Amino acid sequence: MREFELLDHTADIGIKAYGETLEKLFGNAASGMFSIITDLDKVKSSRNFYIQVKGEDEENLLIKWLNELLYLFDTEYCLFNRFDIKINEVSDYNSYKEKSYELKNNKECKEIKNNCHCEEFNRLLSLRATRGGVAISLGTGCAISNESDKKINKFNNSSKHKENGENKKLLLKAVALGEKVDLKKHPIKISIKGATYHKLEIKKNKKFTASIFFDV
Repeated sequence: MREFELLDHTADIGIKAYGETLEKLFGNAASGMFSIITDLDKVKSSRNFYIQVKGEDEENLLIKWLNELLYLFDTEYCLFNRFDIKINEVSDYNSYKEKSYELKNNKECKEIKNNCHCEEFNRLLSLRATRGGVAISLGTGCAISNESDKKINKFNNSSKHKENGENKKLLLKAVALGEKVDLKKHPIKISIKGATYHKLEIKKNKKFTASIFFDV
């Protein structure tokens, strides 16, 4: 199945992303966005960022997810090409904080492994264990407290996309993998300012599809 395709628009550039699940759709939308910026085949998965964002609905969550990745690109100078994502509905929406930070040491990696249950990231951690691990440091104010642990565990124990009539909103937890920008390796094709709501639409038939346009 196609992951994404480029869309033409008068002033902006866009993509149409596909996914068998909502998580795959969000990952493919992110890959499509970064493919506009540079050639993803030349990007290695050598840096890891934990990202947690929440949204009022699927469209709002998608825009916030993509713009958070662009924020990390602008501030951390990191290109991303692989994503492991979990999306759940939550009733206690306001109790979750949005955050993103680089995973820089084995303690933090284990913490995310225990709390996030991201399959791809767990596999990479196993590979690192056989190769001696990594040595990196956590960003300011990003340590996960015991109270946050309880909230994350509560989130993981909740059933996905419950249909019990409650007005639930969405929480996304992800590990984004990529590499620091090296202009010799990663020439920037197009600079993207942000993902927009212009003609934004997520549809589900046999698979999820989304059309997203970017401000460039």
